[in-house]
Amino acid sequence: RTPTAFVKTPLQKQVSSVSFASQSDDDQEPETGRRATRTRLPTTFARAKAVDYTESCVDSDEEQDEDEGSEDGEDNAGKEVQKYEEAAAEDSDAMPDIMKHEVTGAAKDAELIRSTLGSLYFFSGMDDAGYKALVEAMDVFDFANGENITVQGNTKGTHFFIVAEGTLKIFQNKQEQATIGKGASFGESVVLLSGAQNATVRASGRVRVFGATGHEIRRALRNCYQNEHRDAHKQISDLLKAGTCTLLHKLSPYQTQVLYDKAKLSSSVSGDCLMREGESVNAIHVHIQGRFALSVGGTPLTPPEKFTMLGEMGLLRRQGDMTVVTAEPAQTLTLTRETLTDMFGDKLNEKLLHSCFLARLALQPIFTGLGMEQLDAVADMGNIVEVPPGGELQEKAYFAMCIDGTVEVEAALPGSGAPLKQRLAGVTGDAIGEDMLCDQNTEWSLRASSASSSKNSAMIAIWKTAALGEVMKFKSQLDASSKSENSPMSGRPSFKKMGSIRMAMWQDDKESALKKVVVFRSLTPQQLKQLGESLVVMHVDAGTVVFSQGEDGNDFYIIHSGQLAVKIGDRHVRTLGMGDYVGERALLFSEPRSA
Repeated sequence: RTPTAFVKTPLQKQVSSVSFASQSDDDQEPETGRRATRTRLPTTFARAKAVDYTESCVDSDEEQDEDEGSEDGEDNAGKEVQKYEEAAAEDSDAMPDIMKHEVTGAAKDAELIRSTLGSLYFFSGMDDAGYKALVEAMDVFDFANGENITVQGNTKGTHFFIVAEGTLKIFQNKQEQATIGKGASFGESVVLLSGAQNATVRASGRVRVFGATGHEIRRALRNCYQNEHRDAHKQISDLLKAGTCTLLHKLSPYQTQVLYDKAKLSSSVSGDCLMREGESVNAIHVHIQGRFALSVGGTPLTPPEKFTMLGEMGLLRRQGDMTVVTAEPAQTLTLTRETLTDMFGDKLNEKLLHSCFLARLALQPIFTGLGMEQLDAVADMGNIVEVPPGGELQEKAYFAMCIDGTVEVEAALPGSGAPLKQRLAGVTGDAIGEDMLCDQNTEWSLRASSASSSKNSAMIAIWKTAALGEVMKFKSQLDASSKSENSPMSGRPSFKKMGSIRMAMWQDDKESALKKVVVFRSLTPQQLKQLGESLVVMHVDAGTVVFSQGEDGNDFYIIHSGQLAVKIGDRHVRTLGMGDYVGERALLFSEPRSA
Protein backbone atom coordinates (compact mmCIF):
# COMPACT_ATOMS: atom_id res chain seq x y z
CA ARG A 1 0.00 0.00 0.00
CA THR A 2 1.20 3.54 -0.74
CA PRO A 3 1.62 5.27 2.65
CA THR A 4 -0.43 8.33 3.43
CA ALA A 5 1.56 11.57 3.44
CA PHE A 6 2.07 12.61 7.04
CA VAL A 7 2.46 16.24 8.04
CA LYS A 8 5.41 16.39 10.41
CA THR A 9 4.49 18.36 13.49
CA PRO A 10 7.36 20.02 15.41
CA LEU A 11 5.34 20.21 18.61
CA GLN A 12 4.95 16.47 19.13
CA LYS A 13 7.56 14.21 17.62
CA GLN A 14 5.63 10.91 17.79
CA VAL A 15 2.19 12.23 16.85
CA SER A 16 1.34 12.98 13.23
CA SER A 17 -1.76 14.24 11.50
CA VAL A 18 -3.05 13.00 8.17
CA SER A 19 -2.88 15.37 5.26
CA PHE A 20 -3.97 15.16 1.64
CA ALA A 21 -1.40 17.78 0.63
CA SER A 22 1.00 17.10 -2.20
CA GLN A 23 4.52 15.84 -1.58
CA SER A 24 5.98 19.24 -2.44
CA ASP A 25 3.92 20.83 0.32
CA ASP A 26 5.05 18.12 2.70
CA ASP A 27 8.72 18.80 1.89
CA GLN A 28 8.32 22.39 2.98
CA GLU A 29 7.42 21.35 6.52
CA PRO A 30 10.12 21.41 9.24
CA GLU A 31 12.08 18.15 9.24
CA THR A 32 11.22 16.08 12.28
CA GLY A 33 11.09 12.35 13.00
CA ARG A 34 8.38 10.23 11.45
CA ARG A 35 6.35 8.03 13.84
CA ALA A 36 7.52 4.42 14.14
CA THR A 37 6.00 2.02 11.64
CA ARG A 38 4.30 -0.96 13.34
CA THR A 39 5.52 -4.24 11.94
CA ARG A 40 2.57 -6.25 10.53
CA LEU A 41 2.58 -10.01 10.92
CA PRO A 42 1.38 -11.93 7.87
CA THR A 43 -1.70 -14.13 8.12
CA THR A 44 -1.52 -17.89 7.77
CA PHE A 45 -2.37 -17.57 4.08
CA ALA A 46 0.48 -15.08 3.52
CA ARG A 47 3.15 -17.25 5.13
CA ALA A 48 3.78 -19.17 1.96
CA LYS A 49 5.34 -15.94 0.67
CA ALA A 50 6.59 -14.75 4.04
CA VAL A 51 10.14 -14.01 2.80
CA ASP A 52 8.90 -11.72 0.01
CA TYR A 53 6.50 -10.07 2.43
CA THR A 54 9.16 -9.40 5.04
CA GLU A 55 11.53 -7.96 2.47
CA SER A 56 9.08 -5.14 1.97
CA CYS A 57 8.79 -4.82 5.74
CA VAL A 58 12.60 -4.63 6.03
CA ASP A 59 12.68 -1.87 3.45
CA SER A 60 10.14 0.07 5.46
CA ASP A 61 12.10 -0.43 8.66
CA GLU A 62 15.37 0.58 7.02
CA GLU A 63 13.73 3.74 5.74
CA GLN A 64 12.42 4.38 9.22
CA ASP A 65 15.89 3.87 10.72
CA GLU A 66 17.40 6.34 8.25
CA ASP A 67 14.96 9.00 9.33
CA GLU A 68 15.23 8.34 13.04
CA GLY A 69 18.82 7.16 13.26
CA SER A 70 17.71 4.43 15.68
CA GLU A 71 19.57 1.13 16.01
CA ASP A 72 16.55 -0.46 17.72
CA GLY A 73 14.57 -0.54 14.49
CA GLU A 74 17.35 -2.47 12.75
CA ASP A 75 17.51 -5.07 15.55
CA ASN A 76 13.71 -5.47 15.61
CA ALA A 77 13.62 -5.91 11.84
CA GLY A 78 16.23 -8.67 12.05
CA LYS A 79 14.21 -10.46 14.73
CA GLU A 80 11.03 -10.19 12.70
CA VAL A 81 12.74 -11.54 9.57
CA GLN A 82 14.08 -14.47 11.57
CA LYS A 83 10.62 -15.14 13.00
CA TYR A 84 9.01 -15.10 9.53
CA GLU A 85 11.70 -17.37 8.07
CA GLU A 86 11.16 -19.87 10.87
CA ALA A 87 7.36 -19.73 10.33
CA ALA A 88 7.83 -20.21 6.60
CA ALA A 89 10.15 -23.16 7.16
CA GLU A 90 7.71 -24.68 9.66
CA ASP A 91 4.81 -24.36 7.20
CA SER A 92 6.96 -25.82 4.44
CA ASP A 93 7.43 -28.95 6.56
CA ALA A 94 3.74 -28.91 7.52
CA MET A 95 2.59 -28.96 3.92
CA PRO A 96 3.78 -32.10 2.15
CA ASP A 97 3.57 -31.72 -1.60
CA ILE A 98 0.86 -34.29 -2.16
CA MET A 99 0.99 -34.07 -5.94
CA LYS A 100 4.64 -35.22 -6.01
CA HIS A 101 3.41 -38.58 -4.73
CA GLU A 102 0.70 -39.07 -7.38
CA VAL A 103 0.86 -42.28 -9.38
CA THR A 104 -0.60 -41.53 -12.80
CA GLY A 105 -2.71 -44.22 -14.43
CA ALA A 106 -2.74 -46.55 -11.39
CA ALA A 107 -5.77 -48.80 -10.93
CA LYS A 108 -8.36 -47.91 -8.26
CA ASP A 109 -10.33 -50.33 -6.11
CA ALA A 110 -13.87 -49.04 -6.72
CA GLU A 111 -15.47 -51.51 -4.28
CA LEU A 112 -13.12 -50.50 -1.47
CA ILE A 113 -13.76 -46.81 -2.10
CA ARG A 114 -17.51 -47.29 -2.19
CA SER A 115 -17.52 -49.46 0.93
CA THR A 116 -15.51 -46.90 2.88
CA LEU A 117 -17.57 -43.94 1.71
CA GLY A 118 -20.83 -45.73 2.47
CA SER A 119 -19.87 -46.05 6.13
CA LEU A 120 -19.36 -42.30 6.55
CA TYR A 121 -22.14 -39.88 7.44
CA PHE A 122 -21.30 -37.39 4.67
CA PHE A 123 -21.96 -39.98 1.97
CA SER A 124 -24.85 -41.95 3.47
CA GLY A 125 -27.73 -42.22 1.03
CA MET A 126 -25.62 -41.35 -2.01
CA ASP A 127 -26.80 -42.97 -5.23
CA ASP A 128 -24.74 -45.04 -7.69
CA ALA A 129 -24.01 -42.03 -9.87
CA GLY A 130 -22.63 -40.16 -6.88
CA TYR A 131 -20.32 -43.02 -5.86
CA LYS A 132 -19.15 -43.39 -9.44
CA ALA A 133 -18.31 -39.68 -9.60
CA LEU A 134 -16.29 -39.91 -6.38
CA VAL A 135 -14.36 -42.95 -7.61
CA GLU A 136 -13.48 -41.05 -10.78
CA ALA A 137 -12.39 -38.04 -8.70
CA MET A 138 -9.99 -40.16 -6.62
CA ASP A 139 -6.28 -40.13 -7.50
CA VAL A 140 -3.65 -42.65 -6.37
CA PHE A 141 -0.69 -41.62 -4.17
CA ASP A 142 2.33 -43.58 -2.89
CA PHE A 143 4.34 -42.68 0.22
CA ALA A 144 7.59 -44.15 1.48
CA ASN A 145 8.31 -45.19 5.05
CA GLY A 146 8.40 -42.19 7.42
CA GLU A 147 6.82 -39.68 5.05
CA ASN A 148 4.00 -37.51 6.38
CA ILE A 149 0.69 -37.36 4.59
CA THR A 150 -0.90 -34.86 6.99
CA VAL A 151 0.72 -32.75 9.70
CA GLN A 152 -0.95 -31.59 12.92
CA GLY A 153 -1.52 -27.83 12.88
CA ASN A 154 -1.53 -27.51 9.11
CA THR A 155 -4.50 -25.41 8.03
CA LYS A 156 -4.09 -25.98 4.29
CA GLY A 157 -5.15 -29.58 3.85
CA THR A 158 -6.56 -30.20 0.40
CA HIS A 159 -7.33 -33.94 0.16
CA PHE A 160 -9.51 -36.59 1.72
CA PHE A 161 -7.80 -40.01 1.80
CA ILE A 162 -8.70 -43.70 1.89
CA VAL A 163 -5.96 -46.22 2.73
CA ALA A 164 -5.55 -48.68 -0.15
CA GLU A 165 -2.42 -50.56 1.00
CA GLY A 166 -0.05 -50.50 3.95
CA THR A 167 -0.12 -49.13 7.47
CA LEU A 168 -0.10 -45.57 8.79
CA LYS A 169 0.54 -44.22 12.27
CA ILE A 170 -1.40 -41.32 13.78
CA PHE A 171 0.37 -38.83 16.06
CA GLN A 172 -1.01 -36.02 18.19
CA ASN A 173 1.36 -33.70 20.02
CA LYS A 174 4.17 -35.99 18.85
CA GLN A 175 2.62 -38.94 20.72
CA GLU A 176 1.52 -42.01 18.76
CA GLN A 177 -2.23 -42.48 19.19
CA ALA A 178 -3.31 -45.22 16.77
CA THR A 179 -2.50 -47.29 13.72
CA ILE A 180 -4.80 -47.55 10.67
CA GLY A 181 -4.77 -49.80 7.62
CA LYS A 182 -6.64 -50.71 4.47
CA GLY A 183 -10.15 -49.24 4.21
CA ALA A 184 -9.58 -46.52 6.83
CA SER A 185 -10.14 -42.86 5.91
CA PHE A 186 -8.75 -39.53 7.13
CA GLY A 187 -8.62 -35.87 6.11
CA GLU A 188 -12.41 -35.45 6.05
CA SER A 189 -12.07 -31.87 7.32
CA VAL A 190 -11.68 -30.74 3.70
CA VAL A 191 -15.34 -31.65 3.14
CA LEU A 192 -16.23 -28.85 5.56
CA LEU A 193 -14.02 -26.34 3.73
CA SER A 194 -11.67 -25.81 6.68
CA GLY A 195 -8.79 -28.12 5.70
CA ALA A 196 -7.44 -28.00 9.27
CA GLN A 197 -5.49 -31.12 10.27
CA ASN A 198 -5.59 -32.08 13.94
CA ALA A 199 -3.18 -35.02 13.71
CA THR A 200 -0.05 -36.13 11.88
CA VAL A 201 -0.49 -39.22 9.70
CA ARG A 202 2.82 -40.90 8.82
CA ALA A 203 3.58 -43.88 6.61
CA SER A 204 4.87 -46.99 8.37
CA GLY A 205 6.48 -48.79 5.48
CA ARG A 206 5.36 -48.34 1.91
CA VAL A 207 1.80 -46.98 1.70
CA ARG A 208 -0.70 -46.38 -1.11
CA VAL A 209 -3.76 -44.17 -0.60
CA PHE A 210 -6.66 -42.94 -2.72
CA GLY A 211 -7.30 -39.20 -2.43
CA ALA A 212 -9.73 -36.59 -3.71
CA THR A 213 -9.74 -32.84 -3.18
CA GLY A 214 -12.39 -31.22 -1.03
CA HIS A 215 -13.64 -29.34 -4.09
CA GLU A 216 -14.29 -32.57 -6.02
CA ILE A 217 -16.06 -34.13 -3.04
CA ARG A 218 -18.30 -31.13 -2.46
CA ARG A 219 -19.16 -30.98 -6.16
CA ALA A 220 -20.13 -34.67 -6.16
CA LEU A 221 -22.25 -34.20 -3.02
CA ARG A 222 -23.95 -31.14 -4.52
CA ASN A 223 -24.70 -32.90 -7.81
CA CYS A 224 -26.04 -35.92 -5.96
CA TYR A 225 -28.32 -33.74 -3.84
CA GLN A 226 -29.59 -31.82 -6.84
CA ASN A 227 -30.26 -34.95 -8.89
CA GLU A 228 -32.04 -36.60 -6.00
CA HIS A 229 -34.19 -33.59 -5.10
CA ARG A 230 -34.78 -31.91 -8.46
CA ASP A 231 -38.08 -33.64 -9.20
CA ALA A 232 -39.17 -33.51 -5.56
CA HIS A 233 -38.48 -29.77 -5.37
CA LYS A 234 -40.61 -29.11 -8.43
CA GLN A 235 -43.52 -31.08 -6.98
CA ILE A 236 -43.18 -29.34 -3.61
CA SER A 237 -43.23 -25.94 -5.32
CA ASP A 238 -46.37 -26.90 -7.26
CA LEU A 239 -47.93 -28.25 -4.07
CA LEU A 240 -47.32 -25.07 -2.08
CA LYS A 241 -48.42 -22.88 -4.99
CA ALA A 242 -51.73 -24.76 -5.26
CA GLY A 243 -52.48 -23.88 -1.62
CA THR A 244 -54.90 -26.80 -1.17
CA CYS A 245 -52.83 -28.95 1.18
CA THR A 246 -54.26 -28.40 4.66
CA LEU A 247 -51.19 -29.51 6.62
CA LEU A 248 -48.69 -27.45 4.63
CA HIS A 249 -50.63 -24.21 4.84
CA LYS A 250 -48.78 -21.14 6.20
CA LEU A 251 -45.41 -22.77 6.76
CA SER A 252 -42.59 -20.75 8.31
CA PRO A 253 -39.33 -20.33 6.35
CA TYR A 254 -37.70 -22.98 8.53
CA GLN A 255 -40.55 -25.45 8.01
CA THR A 256 -40.46 -24.82 4.27
CA GLN A 257 -36.72 -25.49 4.16
CA VAL A 258 -37.14 -28.77 6.09
CA LEU A 259 -39.88 -29.76 3.66
CA TYR A 260 -37.62 -29.17 0.65
CA ASP A 261 -34.68 -30.94 2.30
CA LYS A 262 -36.39 -34.05 3.67
CA ALA A 263 -39.52 -34.79 1.62
CA LYS A 264 -38.95 -37.78 -0.67
CA LEU A 265 -40.53 -38.44 -4.04
CA SER A 266 -41.62 -42.10 -4.00
CA SER A 267 -42.84 -44.27 -6.84
CA SER A 268 -45.18 -47.25 -6.63
CA VAL A 269 -46.55 -49.79 -9.07
CA SER A 270 -49.94 -51.43 -9.32
CA GLY A 271 -50.69 -53.55 -6.28
CA ASP A 272 -48.30 -51.77 -3.88
CA CYS A 273 -49.92 -51.07 -0.51
CA LEU A 274 -49.04 -47.65 0.94
CA MET A 275 -51.15 -48.05 4.06
CA ARG A 276 -53.28 -50.78 5.55
CA GLU A 277 -56.25 -50.25 7.81
CA GLY A 278 -55.41 -51.01 11.46
CA GLU A 279 -51.66 -51.32 10.90
CA SER A 280 -48.92 -48.99 12.10
CA VAL A 281 -48.43 -45.74 10.18
CA ASN A 282 -45.17 -43.77 10.21
CA ALA A 283 -45.53 -41.46 7.21
CA ILE A 284 -47.94 -39.29 5.25
CA HIS A 285 -48.22 -39.58 1.47
CA VAL A 286 -49.18 -36.65 -0.78
CA HIS A 287 -50.75 -37.81 -4.04
CA ILE A 288 -48.77 -36.44 -7.01
CA GLN A 289 -49.80 -38.55 -9.99
CA GLY A 290 -51.27 -41.93 -10.84
CA ARG A 291 -54.31 -43.55 -9.23
CA PHE A 292 -54.95 -45.12 -5.84
CA ALA A 293 -57.75 -47.33 -4.56
CA LEU A 294 -59.02 -46.38 -1.07
CA SER A 295 -61.21 -48.56 1.11
CA VAL A 296 -62.50 -48.85 4.68
CA GLY A 297 -63.70 -52.21 5.90
CA GLY A 298 -63.72 -53.40 2.29
CA THR A 299 -65.98 -50.56 1.16
CA PRO A 300 -64.43 -48.50 -1.69
CA LEU A 301 -63.99 -44.76 -1.22
CA THR A 302 -63.72 -41.96 -3.75
CA PRO A 303 -60.22 -41.95 -5.32
CA PRO A 304 -58.07 -39.03 -4.09
CA GLU A 305 -57.39 -35.98 -6.22
CA LYS A 306 -53.96 -34.52 -6.86
CA PHE A 307 -52.23 -33.12 -3.75
CA THR A 308 -54.57 -35.01 -1.40
CA MET A 309 -52.82 -36.07 1.82
CA LEU A 310 -53.19 -39.73 2.77
CA GLY A 311 -52.54 -40.97 6.29
CA GLU A 312 -52.90 -37.86 8.48
CA MET A 313 -55.33 -39.40 10.93
CA GLY A 314 -53.45 -42.69 10.73
CA LEU A 315 -50.24 -40.92 11.75
CA LEU A 316 -52.10 -39.16 14.56
CA ARG A 317 -53.67 -42.40 15.80
CA ARG A 318 -50.53 -44.42 14.94
CA GLN A 319 -52.63 -46.89 12.95
CA GLY A 320 -54.17 -46.70 9.51
CA ASP A 321 -57.77 -45.49 9.24
CA MET A 322 -58.03 -46.80 5.66
CA THR A 323 -56.29 -49.06 3.15
CA VAL A 324 -54.47 -47.37 0.26
CA VAL A 325 -53.39 -49.53 -2.70
CA THR A 326 -51.79 -48.34 -5.93
CA ALA A 327 -54.23 -48.91 -8.81
CA GLU A 328 -51.80 -47.77 -11.53
CA PRO A 329 -48.18 -46.54 -11.46
CA ALA A 330 -48.10 -43.50 -9.21
CA GLN A 331 -45.91 -41.02 -7.39
CA THR A 332 -46.25 -39.53 -3.93
CA LEU A 333 -44.33 -37.11 -1.73
CA THR A 334 -43.50 -39.00 1.44
CA LEU A 335 -43.29 -37.12 4.75
CA THR A 336 -42.05 -39.30 7.58
CA ARG A 337 -42.91 -38.77 11.23
CA GLU A 338 -39.31 -37.69 11.78
CA THR A 339 -39.57 -35.02 9.07
CA LEU A 340 -42.90 -33.71 10.39
CA THR A 341 -41.57 -33.65 13.96
CA ASP A 342 -38.64 -31.59 12.74
CA MET A 343 -41.09 -29.19 11.09
CA PHE A 344 -43.72 -28.85 13.83
CA GLY A 345 -42.02 -30.08 17.01
CA ASP A 346 -44.31 -30.88 19.93
CA LYS A 347 -47.26 -29.32 18.08
CA LEU A 348 -47.31 -32.09 15.48
CA ASN A 349 -50.41 -33.85 16.83
CA GLU A 350 -52.26 -30.54 17.07
CA LYS A 351 -51.32 -29.74 13.47
CA LEU A 352 -52.39 -33.18 12.25
CA LEU A 353 -55.78 -32.90 13.95
CA HIS A 354 -56.39 -29.41 12.59
CA SER A 355 -55.35 -30.54 9.11
CA CYS A 356 -57.80 -33.46 9.25
CA PHE A 357 -60.51 -31.08 10.44
CA LEU A 358 -59.97 -28.78 7.44
CA ALA A 359 -59.77 -31.73 5.04
CA ARG A 360 -63.15 -33.03 6.28
CA LEU A 361 -64.67 -29.56 5.89
CA ALA A 362 -63.39 -29.37 2.31
CA LEU A 363 -65.39 -32.55 1.56
CA GLN A 364 -68.69 -30.83 2.43
CA PRO A 365 -70.64 -29.55 -0.60
CA ILE A 366 -71.85 -26.50 1.35
CA PHE A 367 -68.23 -25.31 1.74
CA THR A 368 -67.31 -25.73 -1.93
CA GLY A 369 -65.38 -22.73 -3.21
CA LEU A 370 -64.02 -21.61 0.15
CA GLY A 371 -60.31 -20.92 0.35
CA MET A 372 -58.00 -22.17 3.06
CA GLU A 373 -58.32 -18.99 5.10
CA GLN A 374 -62.11 -19.22 5.02
CA LEU A 375 -62.09 -22.89 5.98
CA ASP A 376 -59.86 -21.89 8.90
CA ALA A 377 -62.48 -19.36 9.97
CA VAL A 378 -65.25 -21.97 9.75
CA ALA A 379 -63.17 -24.42 11.79
CA ASP A 380 -62.56 -21.77 14.46
CA MET A 381 -66.31 -21.51 14.99
CA GLY A 382 -66.62 -25.22 15.83
CA ASN A 383 -65.58 -27.36 18.79
CA ILE A 384 -64.10 -30.86 18.59
CA VAL A 385 -65.56 -33.31 21.10
CA GLU A 386 -64.30 -36.83 21.78
CA VAL A 387 -66.85 -39.61 22.25
CA PRO A 388 -65.22 -42.55 24.08
CA PRO A 389 -66.14 -46.15 23.17
CA GLY A 390 -69.56 -46.81 24.68
CA GLY A 391 -69.91 -43.14 25.60
CA GLU A 392 -72.64 -40.68 24.66
CA LEU A 393 -73.06 -36.92 24.43
CA GLN A 394 -76.00 -34.56 24.18
CA GLU A 395 -75.62 -31.05 22.82
CA LYS A 396 -77.49 -28.17 21.24
CA ALA A 397 -76.04 -27.65 17.78
CA TYR A 398 -76.44 -25.84 14.47
CA PHE A 399 -74.20 -28.21 12.51
CA ALA A 400 -72.20 -31.37 13.30
CA MET A 401 -69.59 -33.38 11.41
CA CYS A 402 -67.70 -36.57 12.25
CA ILE A 403 -63.90 -36.24 12.01
CA ASP A 404 -62.67 -39.66 13.10
CA GLY A 405 -64.21 -43.02 13.90
CA THR A 406 -67.92 -43.69 13.57
CA VAL A 407 -70.81 -42.24 15.60
CA GLU A 408 -74.52 -42.98 15.80
CA VAL A 409 -76.42 -39.69 15.95
CA GLU A 410 -80.01 -38.78 16.70
CA ALA A 411 -80.98 -35.26 15.68
CA ALA A 412 -84.24 -33.49 16.49
CA LEU A 413 -84.26 -31.15 13.50
CA PRO A 414 -86.94 -28.41 13.40
CA GLY A 415 -89.87 -29.36 11.22
CA SER A 416 -88.69 -32.95 10.68
CA GLY A 417 -91.16 -34.59 13.04
CA ALA A 418 -89.53 -37.72 14.41
CA PRO A 419 -85.82 -37.50 15.35
CA LEU A 420 -83.48 -38.24 12.46
CA LYS A 421 -81.13 -41.18 13.09
CA GLN A 422 -77.96 -41.48 11.10
CA ARG A 423 -74.50 -43.08 11.22
CA LEU A 424 -71.61 -40.70 10.53
CA ALA A 425 -68.15 -41.87 9.47
CA GLY A 426 -65.10 -39.67 10.02
CA VAL A 427 -63.07 -40.96 7.08
CA THR A 428 -65.66 -39.54 4.67
CA GLY A 429 -66.46 -36.47 6.78
CA ASP A 430 -70.18 -37.30 7.15
CA ALA A 431 -72.22 -34.39 8.55
CA ILE A 432 -75.73 -33.56 9.71
CA GLY A 433 -77.66 -30.28 9.82
CA GLU A 434 -76.24 -28.68 6.67
CA ASP A 435 -79.69 -28.17 5.17
CA MET A 436 -80.74 -26.17 8.21
CA LEU A 437 -77.89 -23.66 8.02
CA CYS A 438 -79.12 -21.66 5.05
CA ASP A 439 -82.85 -22.28 5.54
CA GLN A 440 -83.70 -21.71 9.20
CA ASN A 441 -80.37 -21.41 11.05
CA THR A 442 -81.90 -22.53 14.32
CA GLU A 443 -80.36 -24.83 16.88
CA TRP A 444 -81.47 -28.40 17.38
CA SER A 445 -80.84 -31.21 19.85
CA LEU A 446 -78.08 -33.72 19.08
CA ARG A 447 -77.38 -37.02 20.78
CA ALA A 448 -74.32 -39.00 19.63
CA SER A 449 -72.75 -42.27 20.72
CA SER A 450 -69.58 -43.97 19.54
CA ALA A 451 -70.04 -46.81 17.07
CA SER A 452 -66.34 -47.44 16.53
CA SER A 453 -65.06 -50.94 17.14
CA SER A 454 -61.56 -49.71 18.01
CA LYS A 455 -60.33 -48.63 21.42
CA ASN A 456 -59.92 -45.04 20.21
CA SER A 457 -62.53 -42.41 20.89
CA ALA A 458 -64.57 -41.08 18.00
CA MET A 459 -64.26 -37.37 17.23
CA ILE A 460 -67.13 -35.12 16.24
CA ALA A 461 -67.07 -31.37 15.51
CA ILE A 462 -70.07 -29.34 16.71
CA TRP A 463 -71.01 -25.75 15.86
CA LYS A 464 -73.03 -24.24 18.71
CA THR A 465 -73.55 -20.66 17.46
CA ALA A 466 -75.62 -19.13 14.70
CA ALA A 467 -72.54 -17.43 13.20
CA LEU A 468 -71.88 -20.30 10.81
CA GLY A 469 -75.42 -20.04 9.44
CA GLU A 470 -74.97 -16.34 8.79
CA VAL A 471 -71.75 -17.06 6.93
CA MET A 472 -73.43 -19.70 4.79
CA LYS A 473 -76.32 -17.38 3.93
CA PHE A 474 -73.84 -14.77 2.83
CA LYS A 475 -71.98 -17.37 0.76
CA SER A 476 -75.27 -18.36 -0.91
CA GLN A 477 -75.79 -14.73 -1.92
CA LEU A 478 -72.29 -14.56 -3.37
CA ASP A 479 -72.83 -17.80 -5.28
CA ALA A 480 -76.12 -16.52 -6.66
CA SER A 481 -74.56 -13.22 -7.71
CA SER A 482 -71.70 -15.07 -9.39
CA LYS A 483 -74.16 -17.08 -11.46
CA SER A 484 -76.13 -13.98 -12.42
CA GLU A 485 -72.90 -12.25 -13.43
CA ASN A 486 -72.27 -14.96 -16.00
CA SER A 487 -75.80 -14.66 -17.37
CA PRO A 488 -76.15 -12.48 -20.49
CA MET A 489 -79.56 -11.39 -19.20
CA SER A 490 -78.14 -9.69 -16.15
CA GLY A 491 -76.56 -6.28 -16.29
CA ARG A 492 -76.15 -5.91 -12.53
CA PRO A 493 -72.63 -5.64 -11.12
CA SER A 494 -71.34 -8.73 -9.38
CA PHE A 495 -71.18 -8.77 -5.60
CA LYS A 496 -67.67 -10.13 -6.02
CA LYS A 497 -66.53 -6.84 -7.55
CA MET A 498 -68.28 -4.49 -5.16
CA GLY A 499 -65.98 -2.15 -3.27
CA SER A 500 -67.48 -2.53 0.20
CA ILE A 501 -65.33 -3.72 3.04
CA ARG A 502 -67.85 -6.49 3.74
CA MET A 503 -67.27 -8.05 0.33
CA ALA A 504 -63.54 -7.61 0.55
CA MET A 505 -63.34 -9.31 3.94
CA TRP A 506 -65.53 -12.26 3.05
CA GLN A 507 -63.50 -12.93 -0.09
CA ASP A 508 -60.37 -12.91 2.05
CA ASP A 509 -59.06 -9.87 0.21
CA LYS A 510 -57.22 -8.53 3.20
CA GLU A 511 -55.39 -5.83 1.29
CA SER A 512 -58.63 -4.33 -0.01
CA ALA A 513 -60.08 -4.47 3.50
CA LEU A 514 -57.07 -2.65 4.93
CA LYS A 515 -57.24 0.07 2.25
CA LYS A 516 -60.65 1.08 3.61
CA VAL A 517 -59.25 1.70 7.09
CA VAL A 518 -58.32 5.39 7.43
CA VAL A 519 -54.98 4.87 9.18
CA PHE A 520 -53.80 2.51 6.40
CA ARG A 521 -54.79 4.53 3.33
CA SER A 522 -51.31 5.98 2.86
CA LEU A 523 -49.52 2.62 2.85
CA THR A 524 -47.87 1.28 -0.29
CA PRO A 525 -49.19 -1.92 -1.92
CA GLN A 526 -46.17 -3.81 -0.60
CA GLN A 527 -46.79 -2.55 2.93
CA LEU A 528 -50.45 -3.49 2.68
CA LYS A 529 -49.48 -6.96 1.53
CA GLN A 530 -47.11 -7.43 4.47
CA LEU A 531 -49.72 -6.15 6.91
CA GLY A 532 -52.40 -8.34 5.38
CA GLU A 533 -50.27 -11.42 5.93
CA SER A 534 -50.27 -10.71 9.67
CA LEU A 535 -54.08 -10.64 9.94
CA VAL A 536 -55.53 -13.68 11.70
CA VAL A 537 -59.13 -14.78 12.20
CA MET A 538 -60.46 -14.95 15.77
CA HIS A 539 -63.83 -16.30 16.91
CA VAL A 540 -65.25 -14.67 20.04
CA ASP A 541 -68.35 -15.96 21.83
CA ALA A 542 -71.14 -13.57 22.83
CA GLY A 543 -70.41 -11.82 26.12
CA THR A 544 -66.63 -12.25 25.86
CA VAL A 545 -64.55 -9.15 26.61
CA VAL A 546 -62.23 -8.48 23.67
CA PHE A 547 -60.19 -5.94 25.63
CA SER A 548 -60.76 -3.77 28.71
CA GLN A 549 -60.39 -0.08 29.40
CA GLY A 550 -57.05 0.74 31.02
CA GLU A 551 -55.08 -2.30 29.80
CA ASP A 552 -52.12 -2.00 27.45
CA GLY A 553 -53.10 -1.93 23.79
CA ASN A 554 -51.21 -4.32 21.52
CA ASP A 555 -53.76 -5.41 18.89
CA PHE A 556 -55.95 -3.85 16.23
CA TYR A 557 -59.25 -5.46 15.19
CA ILE A 558 -61.44 -5.38 12.06
CA ILE A 559 -64.87 -6.84 12.69
CA HIS A 560 -65.61 -9.67 10.25
CA SER A 561 -69.09 -10.60 11.51
CA GLY A 562 -71.26 -9.87 14.52
CA GLN A 563 -71.24 -6.78 16.72
CA LEU A 564 -69.05 -5.24 19.43
CA ALA A 565 -70.37 -3.03 22.23
CA VAL A 566 -68.02 -0.19 23.21
CA LYS A 567 -68.14 1.10 26.80
CA ILE A 568 -66.29 3.83 28.66
CA GLY A 569 -66.65 3.06 32.34
CA ASP A 570 -70.18 1.71 32.71
CA ARG A 571 -71.57 3.89 29.91
CA HIS A 572 -72.37 2.36 26.53
CA VAL A 573 -71.05 4.72 23.86
CA ARG A 574 -71.52 2.89 20.58
CA THR A 575 -72.05 -0.43 18.81
CA LEU A 576 -69.67 -1.54 16.05
CA GLY A 577 -70.56 -4.00 13.29
CA MET A 578 -69.10 -5.84 10.35
CA GLY A 579 -66.42 -3.78 8.61
CA ASP A 580 -65.85 -1.43 11.55
CA TYR A 581 -62.48 -1.39 13.26
CA VAL A 582 -61.30 -0.77 16.79
CA GLY A 583 -58.01 -0.48 18.66
CA GLU A 584 -56.20 1.60 16.05
CA ARG A 585 -54.50 3.78 18.69
CA ALA A 586 -52.56 0.70 19.82
CA LEU A 587 -50.75 0.86 16.48
CA LEU A 588 -49.73 4.49 16.94
CA PHE A 589 -49.23 5.13 20.63
CA SER A 590 -48.03 3.21 23.67
CA GLU A 591 -50.94 4.01 25.92
CA PRO A 592 -53.72 2.23 27.87
CA ARG A 593 -57.01 1.38 26.20
CA SER A 594 -59.45 4.28 26.39
CA ALA A 595 -62.57 2.07 26.28
